Amino acid sequence: MEDPVLTQSQIIAHLGRIYDRLKSACLNKKYYGEKLYRYQQIDLWSTIVMAVGTSAAIGAWSIWHQPGGRNFWTILASVATLASLIKPFFGFPKKIERLTRLQSGYMRLYHDLYKLVEDIRSSECVTKKMLDMFDAADTRYREFAVDDDLKKSKRLANRCEEEVRREFPNTFFWNPLLKTARLKETKRDGLPK
Repeated sequence: MEDPVLTQSQIIAHLGRIYDRLKSACLNKKYYGEKLYRYQQIDLWSTIVMAVGTSAAIGAWSIWHQPGGRNFWTILASVATLASLIKPFFGFPKKIERLTRLQSGYMRLYHDLYKLVEDIRSSECVTKKMLDMFDAADTRYREFAVDDDLKKSKRLANRCEEEVRREFPNTFFWNPLLKTARLKETKRDGLPK
């Protein structure tokens, strides 16, 4: 069956939604990737400090019996003890699991939407199949969005947004209006601009 014919304004409206969703998926992929990395680093280093600071074998090293070493060891052991007491209350494993799920979900969504946009760019049209693919991706996006941070870090979000703007300038996307404008110029001058 042939695809129904869409008006230019309908195509532009669909393209706007598709392009916005691609950029949002890219932004969230970056945002949650960075947050995940930070939480993993904090978890790793707090675990290392706790392991080193509570190790009797390391505490027996002769360097810690020197005047400066004794003070350092006392501070390290205190920090390790404090970290081991408060670390469970931060819930790193659950946060890391949630961030992993969000980052990997937005990553898959980004790749699906990127492929859709590449198909649109290469064919310079929007088909019913493409719109169906977008609707499926949009449903997945809304499922991930339910678990998004309630209060995002503005600084991190702004940095990720700037990266997305550089990655996807407006010239990256196919726009039927630009093609129409180029065709009118070509017809008027006889040469493409």
